[in-house]
Amino acid sequence: MNVLIYGYGWTGKYALHLFESFGFSCYVVDDGFDFSIFRDSRFLSYNDLKQTALSFEICLIAVSGKPEVVEIIKNKMFALELKDSSGKDLTLKNIALDAYKDDFAVMFSEKFKDKFVFLESILQDDFYLSSFAKAYKTIKKEYPVYFAKQYQAINAAIDKKFPKLNVIAKMLQGSLEYGTMIHYPGFSTYVDETSNDKNLFLKEEIDFEALKNRDKNTKVIALFGACTMRGVTFSLQKQIEKLLGKMLECKKYKYIVLNCAFPAATYENFTFYSSFLYPFKPEFIMSLCFVESLSCRYSCEVMLKNYKMCYTPAYDFMLRRDRKSSYVSNFERVATLGAGGGGKS
Repeated sequence: MNVLIYGYGWTGKYALHLFESFGFSCYVVDDGFDFSIFRDSRFLSYNDLKQTALSFEICLIAVSGKPEVVEIIKNKMFALELKDSSGKDLTLKNIALDAYKDDFAVMFSEKFKDKFVFLESILQDDFYLSSFAKAYKTIKKEYPVYFAKQYQAINAAIDKKFPKLNVIAKMLQGSLEYGTMIHYPGFSTYVDETSNDKNLFLKEEIDFEALKNRDKNTKVIALFGACTMRGVTFSLQKQIEKLLGKMLECKKYKYIVLNCAFPAATYENFTFYSSFLYPFKPEFIMSLCFVESLSCRYSCEVMLKNYKMCYTPAYDFMLRRDRKSSYVSNFERVATLGAGGGGKS
């Protein structure tokens, strides 16, 4: 059963989520978007509609609070003379979904027996879906109770199991989705499942209380770099720490050595320092980066020239995956085709 949605603003995206959650095959058209660059057959142009062999059970005009725009779109759609699956003129409705949340789809499914009952209620409603709007208002009103019932027990269980984790790290523990990065304000890093540090995924967890409460005779040394300094691929990290231990033999001072290296990291060294270490004012900084990191092999040329910013290759790779972008990341292109693979890296 096909549903056509006209408009891909917030309301259109919400309508797509709601109707796909019921199991409808949804298609979207919007004159304001060039869908030709996307590899997604759900998105159609107005010209596609003129020659489509598809039939739709209903067309939802997903525009909220603009009756004059709705009227223009309605006339435009009528001019196409589209038919539903029974050969009758396609039914048009104007849908509004202000302040929509993904959980609302579950709440709607609990109110309607199945997608056929849901669709029939929409078809029998007036053009502006007044009855649907009342049901939607009720769902929004009931949502705080639903939210508390669904999530408070889960949060309490995770809080109890991981009392030392911060809220961002707890969200990671509460997800089954595959992910390679964790994002903090001003800083992102790889998720290293082998690390005992489940907050920042450092080689060894930092005792921030010890940093804050250290006396004037205790100095902090922060080691920065990529895989080598972290000790992922070479034993150099152990040699560095051993060498530092000999150099720092001193009766007057004590030293706290922090390994702040991250896999494949360059720019992240700066963002980690400014986000987490700057307030503690470490006395010594040591950075070790090698050719691949310094050559900015995976970085964006525009970002490198304009902002002097080289970064972990996972940034654009993860963004592409999260947004389902048709644009291939530099990391994927270089890793698959080599440094000269069809474009600059």
